[in-house]
Amino acid sequence: MATGTDNPGYVSEEADTVNRVSSYDNNVHSGRRTSPIEKAKPWDIFQEDAKTSLSTSSEYEIWKTINAIVKLFTYIVFIGLILGSSVMSKLCIFYMTYHLPIHDHFILGKEQIKDNNTAHNGNNRVRFLLKQKDLIVDMKWVWSLILVMWAPYVFTAMSCTWRMITKQNKSVQVLPVIVASLVEIIHSIGLCVFVFLVLPNVDPLLGFFVTFSVAVIPAIFRIFERKEQNGNADTGNDSTQSTAMKVVKGVLNCVLAVVHITTVALWALRTYTQQDNITNAILLPVSLVLISVTWWENYVSGIKGLATIRRNIREQRVKIDLITSVIKIITTLVVPAVIFAPGGDDCAATFFLTKKNATGCSIYGTMTLEDVRDATSSCSAQLPFLVAAVCILCSAVCYGMSKACCKVRAQIPCFSVPMLFSTPVTFGLILLSYSVSNINGQFLGCSFEWVQPIPEFSDFLLQFTVDYWIPIGVFGYITLFCIVDHIWHPSDERLARTYRLFAKPLYCGILLDQSLILNRKRVKEAHIETKEKNVSRVNVPHLGDSDVFDLRDTTSMRKDDTPMIYVCATMWHESENEMIQMLRSVYRLDEDQSARRKAIKTFETDIDYYEFEAHIFFDDAFQPHKDGDVDYDVNDWVKQLLRVINVALRDEYNTPHTIPAPTRTETPYGGRLVWTLQGGNTLTVHLKDKMKIRHRKRWSQVMYLYYFLANRLMSEQIDINQKRVRADNTFLLALDGDVDFQPEALRMLVDRMRRDPNVGAACGRIHPIGSGPMVWYQKFEYAVSHWLQKATEHVIGCVLCSPGCFSLFRGSAMMDDNVMKRYTTTPTEARHYVQYDQGEDRWLCTLLLQQGYRVEYCAASDSFTYAPEGFYEFFNQRRRWTPSTMANTLDLLQDWKSVTRKNADISCLYIIYQMALMASSVITPGTIFLLIVGAINVAFPEMPLFGALILNLVPVAVFVLLCFVAKTNIQLAYAAIISIVYSLVMMLVIVGLIQQAATFGFCSTATIFLVIVTGIFFVAAILHPQELTCIIHGFLYFLALPAMSMILMIYSLGNLHVVSWGTRETKQAAPPPGQQPEKKMNALQKMWTRITGSDEGGAWDALCRCVCCSSTASKDQLDQVMKRLEKIEAAVVEQPTGPQRSDSNARQLRQRRQISLPGEVIQEQVDKNGPFDSDPYWILDPDLGEGQFKDLDGSEVTFWKELIERYLLPLEENKEQQEKIKNDLLELRNKTCLFFFLINGLFIILIFTLQMVSDYTPNLKIHLPCPDPTFQGDQFEPISITFMLVFGVLLVIQFLSMFVHRLSTFLHITSITDVRDIGKTLRKTKEKLASDKEVKGEEYVELTKDLQRYHEDELEIEETSDPFENSQKVKWARIQSRRHIRQQAEADTPTTFDERFVGNLARLAQDVEQSGDSFPNDREKTIHRYRKKSVKTLKSLNESSPHFTKSLVRKATLMAKRMKEERQQADQSVPDAPARKRAPAERVRDKHRRRQDQSKTAADTEDVELYENFKGLKGKDEIEVDSIGNAGHTEM
Repeated sequence: MATGTDNPGYVSEEADTVNRVSSYDNNVHSGRRTSPIEKAKPWDIFQEDAKTSLSTSSEYEIWKTINAIVKLFTYIVFIGLILGSSVMSKLCIFYMTYHLPIHDHFILGKEQIKDNNTAHNGNNRVRFLLKQKDLIVDMKWVWSLILVMWAPYVFTAMSCTWRMITKQNKSVQVLPVIVASLVEIIHSIGLCVFVFLVLPNVDPLLGFFVTFSVAVIPAIFRIFERKEQNGNADTGNDSTQSTAMKVVKGVLNCVLAVVHITTVALWALRTYTQQDNITNAILLPVSLVLISVTWWENYVSGIKGLATIRRNIREQRVKIDLITSVIKIITTLVVPAVIFAPGGDDCAATFFLTKKNATGCSIYGTMTLEDVRDATSSCSAQLPFLVAAVCILCSAVCYGMSKACCKVRAQIPCFSVPMLFSTPVTFGLILLSYSVSNINGQFLGCSFEWVQPIPEFSDFLLQFTVDYWIPIGVFGYITLFCIVDHIWHPSDERLARTYRLFAKPLYCGILLDQSLILNRKRVKEAHIETKEKNVSRVNVPHLGDSDVFDLRDTTSMRKDDTPMIYVCATMWHESENEMIQMLRSVYRLDEDQSARRKAIKTFETDIDYYEFEAHIFFDDAFQPHKDGDVDYDVNDWVKQLLRVINVALRDEYNTPHTIPAPTRTETPYGGRLVWTLQGGNTLTVHLKDKMKIRHRKRWSQVMYLYYFLANRLMSEQIDINQKRVRADNTFLLALDGDVDFQPEALRMLVDRMRRDPNVGAACGRIHPIGSGPMVWYQKFEYAVSHWLQKATEHVIGCVLCSPGCFSLFRGSAMMDDNVMKRYTTTPTEARHYVQYDQGEDRWLCTLLLQQGYRVEYCAASDSFTYAPEGFYEFFNQRRRWTPSTMANTLDLLQDWKSVTRKNADISCLYIIYQMALMASSVITPGTIFLLIVGAINVAFPEMPLFGALILNLVPVAVFVLLCFVAKTNIQLAYAAIISIVYSLVMMLVIVGLIQQAATFGFCSTATIFLVIVTGIFFVAAILHPQELTCIIHGFLYFLALPAMSMILMIYSLGNLHVVSWGTRETKQAAPPPGQQPEKKMNALQKMWTRITGSDEGGAWDALCRCVCCSSTASKDQLDQVMKRLEKIEAAVVEQPTGPQRSDSNARQLRQRRQISLPGEVIQEQVDKNGPFDSDPYWILDPDLGEGQFKDLDGSEVTFWKELIERYLLPLEENKEQQEKIKNDLLELRNKTCLFFFLINGLFIILIFTLQMVSDYTPNLKIHLPCPDPTFQGDQFEPISITFMLVFGVLLVIQFLSMFVHRLSTFLHITSITDVRDIGKTLRKTKEKLASDKEVKGEEYVELTKDLQRYHEDELEIEETSDPFENSQKVKWARIQSRRHIRQQAEADTPTTFDERFVGNLARLAQDVEQSGDSFPNDREKTIHRYRKKSVKTLKSLNESSPHFTKSLVRKATLMAKRMKEERQQADQSVPDAPARKRAPAERVRDKHRRRQDQSKTAADTEDVELYENFKGLKGKDEIEVDSIGNAGHTEM
C-alpha cells in the first residue's frame, strides 16, 4: 500500500483540506495546471535517469564536505593559536619586566625580610619574600620591552604607508589630528610608566592581576551611552526597549563603573600599605587611567561632541594613524630615556647601548645601567631580544587569528572563549612556576632567571587571598569582561573589513588580550550605517491571530536594501548542451530563492534573502525578413531553446513535470516570451529583431541596463532616498548563454558587493569546459591568469576586466555619470570598433574604474563555460580579445592622472605595474622568437647562430605576409601547421634546458629562472586544491608557447581591421529530434575537422573547389542572376521609408504578396480589417506552445520606442561611411603592426647582436661563480638578464599577491561553509550534528528544499539482513507505486515548488496532530523518502521550540485552505478573455492566401517563388547579397 494512501481516523474538515492539497505522496490533485506531468499509460512504468543529471558545477559539491572538514580543523587551529599565543605573550611580558630594577623588597606582608624567603611573626602569619631589591638593570631588557611596544606602531605605520601608496585617502583636518595625537601621547606615557615603574616593583603574579583594571575610561563612558544603543548594536536589534529595561541597564553601567574604579583604588591602597611607598601608590592608578584613554573611541556614542570627533578621525584614519604611530614611537623612546638616562653623559650613552655601564642613573639617581651583565647562566647574551621576538611574533599571530575568526563569523568559539580562558591559563602557569623548583626554568641548556620556588605553597595562596590581592584581581577580571560584554554578541556580517571589526588599528604590545577585547567594535557610526547596514535585509513575517498565511506573497518581506538580482544572459548561436547548462543554473537559483522565501515565512527565521528575475536577450531571433514584413517566424535557435526548456528541468530535478507554455508578447524590439518557473520566479526571453533594434552583445547590455535601471527602478513610486538604497542593492548578473554555476557562487559575489559599497562589479573564477587539446591548453591558461594576474590586480589595485560570462554589476554604479551613458556610444573611429565592440565587458569595467569604482575578483565563486574546442574558433576569439585588452589598458594608462585622482584603489604604483605588464606583453613575441633560435642552435650546434635566426625568421615572415594579403582561412590553416611545428621545436628547448642544468646546475640564470617559474606554478596549484589537476596541462601550455605568444599575437594584430565576432558564426541550430541531417565527410575531412574544430574545408577546400568544380557559373552569370533578383525584389517589396513599421505599410505589403495558389477555397467570413491583421506570424507559431497572449503596458511601449529611437536603431548602411571605416581600420592595423614589429625587431636585433658579439668580447659577459666544483659557472649579458629580471619581478609580485588573495578566499569560503556539511558524506556525523537542538538558518533552507523537491513515490518495505533482497523490494515497490499513479483517473499532481511544499507541510501537520502535538518520532517511515537530515532537523525544531508544532499545524491549515479556495474559484470562474483576440497560425495563413490577387500572372508567381526561395537560401546559409556580388575577390 502506498505511503500516505490511508488516513484512518482523520475525517475533520481541516483534515479534508489537508488531504486535498497534500503532496503527490497522497496522489490527490492540487489544482488545475496548464502543464501537468507527462501523460503516460498505466503500462508505461519504466524510465531512465537523465544522462546529464549532474552539471559541471554540481560535481564540485564534494568540496562542500571537504570545506566543512577544513573549517572544523580551522576552528581548532584558531582556538589553539589564539589561546596559546595570548598566554605566551603575557608570560614573555612578565618575564621581561621581572628583570627590571626594583627599589625595595617586595614581600607578602608588612614585615621586611632581608635574608630568608619566608618568616613567621608572633601570630604565626607567614611572610614571603617574592622579589629582592635590585638597582642594577641590563639595558637589553629595557630595549626588548621598547621593541615590543614599538612593534604594533611600526606595523601600523607600514600598513598606512602602503595604503597611501596604493590607494587614495582623505586629507586630514587639524582638530582630529590634535585629539588623536594627544590621546596616543597620554596612552604611551601611561604605558611606559606602567611597564618601567609599576610592574618592576611588584611580583609577576600581582602584576598579572593589576592588568585587568585598564578599562576605567570605557567604564565611565558606558554610563553616558545612548539608551537606544545600549548594549550591542551589531546584533541588528532595532526593537524599542522598555523604559524599565533602560533604567536597569543604566544602573548596571553605573555599578559596573564604580566597581571597576574601586578596584583601581584598592590596588593603590594595598600597594601603599604593603610597601609604604607613596610614589608607587600614585603611579599605579595614574598609569592605569592613562592607559585606558586610548579605547575612548569605542564608548563615546552617547557624547555628541566626542562622537563627532570620532567620526572625523575614522574618516581620516589612514593618515591620522600614520601620524600617531610616529608620535607613539617617539614617545615610547623618550619616556624610558627620561626614566633611565638622567645622571650624566655616561648614563645616556649606556642607555643607547654605546657604553658598557654607568652608575647613579635614572630619575631616582640610584640605578646602575649595564650593557652586558655577568650572567651565571648559560643563556645567550641576546636572550632579552629573543624573548622580545617571541613576544612580538605571538602578539602578531594572536591579532591576525583574532581578526580572521571574526571575519568568518566564528567570534564566540574562536575569539571570545580563548580571550576569556587565557587569563586563568596564564594564572595557572605563573602559580606553577612559584610552586616547583627551578629545574623547570631549564630549556635547551639555558637556565632562566625567575622567582624563587615557595615550599609552603598552600600558605602562600592563603596569604595572597588574606591580603586581598586575589579578590581584587578577580573583581577586576569580572568587571573587565562585563565592560566588554559585546564580544558575546557578534555581528553576522561575513568578511567584514578590519575597520568594521576593531575600533583601533592593531593591538597593544604590552596588554594584548585587553586591547583586543576593548578594541572589538561594538557600535557603528551613523554615516557607515547608511552605506553598509548590518541589520537584517528582509522583514521576517510573524503569523498573528488574524493573519492570512500566503507563501507566495513577498511584498511584506522585501526591504529597500534587500538584494534584487536581475539575471541577464545573452544568447545567439548556442548549442543545445550550452543552453541546457545555462537554464539549469537559472533553475537552481529559482529553487534556492523559493526555498529561502518559504523558510522565512514558514519558520520565521532570518537568513540571507534575495529576489531575482531571469532574462535572456536573444540576438537575431527571427528569420530573415525585410523591415515592415510580418510573414516570418522565430528562427531555429529560438525553437531549439523552446525544446530544451523542459529538458533542462528534467535533467536538473529528475521530474516528470514541465513548465507551462510561455506568455507571448509583441514588443517594439521584436517579441517576448515569459515563463513562470516552479519556484514562482519568471524567466523572460527577449527576442530581438535585428530589423528593429541593434544587435550584438553590447547593445543587449544597453537594453537591459536602461530597462531595469532607467525604466523600472526610476519609475517606482517611492521616495528618492529609497530609490538610492534600492539602486545600491540592485545587481545585474551578466551571463553568457552557456554558463553553469551554483547559487552559492552568486551569494559570494553579493557578499563582495555588501562588504564594500564602492565595489561596482565583481567576477568569479571562470572554468573552461569542453574536450580536446585546445580546451586543455585553456584550462591551464585560465588557471594561471586567475591564480596570478587577477589575484594581483585585486590585491594591489582593481581588476581590469570582469568577464561578461559571469559577473555581478551594481545598479547604482552603472547609473553614475560617464558609465551607462557613455556605454551607448556608437563607434565612429577605427579604435572605437576595437575598444568598444570587440571586448565590451572590458570596456564597461574601464568606464567603472575611470569613474572611481572598484572591480573585485572572488576566487571562491566558481562558474563554468564552454571554451572553443577548435583551433580556428580559438584564434578568432583571441583575435577579438587581444586588441581589446591592449586598447582598454592603454586607454586606462593614458588617463592615469584622472584615474588615480578619482579611484582610491588605483595608485601610481599600480599604474607602473600595468605599464611593466604591457611592455612585457609587447616584447613577449620577440622573447619567444629568440628562445626558438637558441633551441635550434642547441639542437644543431654546427649551424651558425645567424643561420638559426634565418631559419626561424622565414616561417614567421611568411605568416606576417599572409596576414596582410591572404584570406582568414588560409591564415588559420598556415597558423595551425606552423603551431604544430613550433610545438615540436619546443621539445628542443626542453633538451637545451636539460643540457644547461646538467652543465651548469644552479649556476645558470636559465636554470634558476626555470626552477623559480615552475616552483611558483606548482605552489599556486597546491594553494588551489580544487584546480590542482590544471597543473597537468602545464606541459601542453609550455609546448604551445610559440603558437599562443607569438603566432596568435601576429594574427590578432594583422587582423585588427576585422571586427566580426569570429565565434559561433557558422553554427547551425540542432533540428528537432528525428530530423538531424547527416553530413558526409571522408576520412581526411574528418581528421582536418578534428584538428581545426571547423567543419569548413578552409583553404584546402577552396583549392579543391577551384580544381574540381570547373562548371561553376562564371562571374558574368552571377551578375545576371543578381540583376534579376534585384528586379524581383523591387517589384515585390516596396522599400520602407523609415526604420519603424507602420500598420499601413504592413497592410500594403500583405496586399502586394497576395498571389493565387491552387487548392480548395474554404468559405469563411473574416473581417477585412480583423484584430489580428497586423500580428506577425511568429507570435502565432504553434511551436511556441499554447500560452497566453499579453500586450505591453502603454508606458513600456513608449519607453522602448524612445530608447530604440535614441540609442538602439539599427545602423544604416552607408557605403561611404563603411568604406571610410574600412580604410581607417586598415590604417590602424598598419600603424599598430608597424609599432609592434619595430619594437620586437629592435629587441631581437639587440639581444641577438649582443649574443654574437659576446662570443669574442669577454668583457660583455658576466661570469656567475659556482661554489660546486662539479658544475661550471654560466655567463650572461647584463642587458639580456635585465629583461629576464623584469619578467621575474612581475612574477614574484603576482606570486605574493596570490598568497594574500588566497588567504582572503580561504576566509570567505570558511565564512559561508556549514560544518554540518560533513554529515553529507559521514553518516554517523550527520546524525549527530543534525540532532543538535540549534537549527541554523541554512538548515531551514535545506529542509525547505527537501520538502519542495519532487520525490518519486515509494512503498514501505520490511528490511531484512540480505542487501540484495532489500534492493529487490525497493525496486518492486517503486514499480508498483508508478503503476498506482498511472491507474488513477485524475493523477494531476503538484507541479510547482509551492504546491509540493504546502502539500508535504500539510502532511507533516496531519502527522503532528495525530501524534498529540509532538513530532511523530515513531512514524519516521511516513516521510522516509525525505533526507534523514531533514527529519532530524524537524525533530530538533520540535524539541527546541514548544510552539513549533502548533505553528506548523496552523500555517499548513491556513495555506491549504487558501489553495483550496483558489482552486474552487478557478473551477467556477470563466477564463478572462484576452486583451486582443488572436487567431491560430494556420487560420491567419489561410486568410492571407484567400486574399491573393487573382490578376497576378504565372510569371509573377514564378518570380515571387524564386524570390522566396532565395530568401530561404539566404536565411539558411547566411549568404549576403554583397558577398555573392564580390565572389572571387580577395578578403582584406
